[in-house]
Amino acid sequence: MKVQSFSNAPQPSGQTAGHTPPTEPGFSTYSLASAVEEPINLSTAIYMGVFSRAEQRVLQAIFKAIMEGGGRCVGTLAMLARNSNTSRSTTRNAISRAVEIGLLEKMERRSFCAVSLPNILTYGKR
Repeated sequence: MKVQSFSNAPQPSGQTAGHTPPTEPGFSTYSLASAVEEPINLSTAIYMGVFSRAEQRVLQAIFKAIMEGGGRCVGTLAMLARNSNTSRSTTRNAISRAVEIGLLEKMERRSFCAVSLPNILTYGKR
């Protein structure tokens, strides 16, 4: 069964719509699966598109608070958002993404009958 093309553009010789020609020997194609399996280099992760510019400002505010706080950041979400000039949702997203890749560790401090204390953020073990 031959796949029909819905565009009027001519197809390259020997190629049907929806199929790509095989690669030449000695050349490999980029595979998304191999990129997912490779570990992320954290020193360049900030600059490689893992974090947006607003999220980078959040991380800078967190790292500054960790340095000033003796190795831990106990700031509230609102305080970190204010210090980084971002919204609370951007701050929350940056923290969760940094925790996912191991850049930060988060320890929750929940209370049963009272308002919970702010989470403690520290450097990740990676």
